[in-house]
Amino acid sequence: MDQSSPVFIVHTLDHARAALTAARAFSCVPLLLSTRDYAAVSGAAVFRAMIDTLRNELPDIKFTSALDCADAPGHALAALRSGVDGIVLGGNAEARARIIDMAAQTKCIVYSPDIYEGEVLVIGSVTDAPEACHRFLCAWSERNVQ
Repeated sequence: MDQSSPVFIVHTLDHARAALTAARAFSCVPLLLSTRDYAAVSGAAVFRAMIDTLRNELPDIKFTSALDCADAPGHALAALRSGVDGIVLGGNAEARARIIDMAAQTKCIVYSPDIYEGEVLVIGSVTDAPEACHRFLCAWSERNVQ
């Protein structure tokens, strides 16, 4: 798993804003990762709308994003059609391989569910999101920036 970018698990638009605002000060390109199974709960269109809003509000901040589709290739296909940057997909290896091939045609990155096991900040679990994002990035920066 690539941890060259800081990873934030975002639940809401405000969480994502906090992560990106903090990332601006560190000149890094964070990965905004949806909560697990977000595609089934809220849908690809809702996630894409959140990402589009962020890109419009904060055009100077570069970031990537990924929508969790659990083990559901149907949700992954909907995510690809919506134009997301990335998806998280587990499950059946054959179905996953087909989705990876389709994703490559749209430059969408397919992550393994293992991405959740790395160094991530679950913003929904903190009370002061901006401060937690700043502290997380300080620690991430010390370990990853040379």
